[in-house]
Amino acid sequence: MSGYRGFLIRFAVVILVFFGIYCKKWAIMSLISGAGIWGLAIGLGDSIEILPLPVQRVLGSLPGVYQTKVAISAMGGIDWRAELVRRFFANEFWKHPWFGRGQVGDFWMMAESVARDKFLYFEVTQLWHSGLASALDMVGIVGAVLLGIAQLATFILSVSILHKQSHRLEGWMVWCILNFYSANINFWYTGFFQRNLPMMTFSMLGVYLVFAFLRKREVEASVEAVSNLAEKYEAISA
Repeated sequence: MSGYRGFLIRFAVVILVFFGIYCKKWAIMSLISGAGIWGLAIGLGDSIEILPLPVQRVLGSLPGVYQTKVAISAMGGIDWRAELVRRFFANEFWKHPWFGRGQVGDFWMMAESVARDKFLYFEVTQLWHSGLASALDMVGIVGAVLLGIAQLATFILSVSILHKQSHRLEGWMVWCILNFYSANINFWYTGFFQRNLPMMTFSMLGVYLVFAFLRKREVEASVEAVSNLAEKYEAISA
C-alpha cells in the first residue's frame, strides 16, 4: 500500500481513534460512510476504471471490488514491502539485534548497480518501508521497546485527556493529540526512522504539553476556590 491509499488509511485511523474516544456518534457515522463507499465500489464493477487513478488504487484493493491494472500494481507493492522486510530479517537483523546499527546508509555514495536494484538500494539506504524493521535496524530491540513504551504511555495519556477533559480542550490541544496519532501511525506504516523520529518525539511532547496546561489550570482553579472559601469564612467571622 502506498501513496494516496496510505494517506487515507493513516487519517482514517486517526479519525476513528479520536472520535471513537471523543464522540462515538462520529465513529459510527465514519464506519457507516466507509461501508457505503465500499459497497458502491463493489457495485461499480469494471466501471471503476473511469475513476481517477489514486482512487482506483484505494478502492481496487478492497475485497470484492473489481481490480483494475492500477490496483493490481498497488497490490504488488505489498508483496514488494513484504520481501524487503524479509530480507532485513534474513540479512541484517541478527547481526545487531539488541542495539541496532545506527545510521550507516549513504544516499550519495553507492554503485550505479545498487541504485538500479529495486531491493538493494533500499537495503543500503536503510529505507525499509516498515516501522518495525526500521526501528530494529536503527536502534535494535532495546530501542524499539523503549519507543513502544513511550508511545503507549503517551497514547494512554491522550485517551485519558479526551475522556475526562474533553470539555476543556482548546483547538491547539486537539491538534496536538491528533498530530500524535498521525505522526506515530505514519512511522509504523512507512518506516523511515531517521525522518520520522523528530516528528514522533515532538508529537509526544505535544500531548504532555497539553496535559501540563490542563493540570496548571486545575491547580489555579483549586487555589482560587480555596481563596474564595477563605474570603467567605473571613466575611462570616467578621
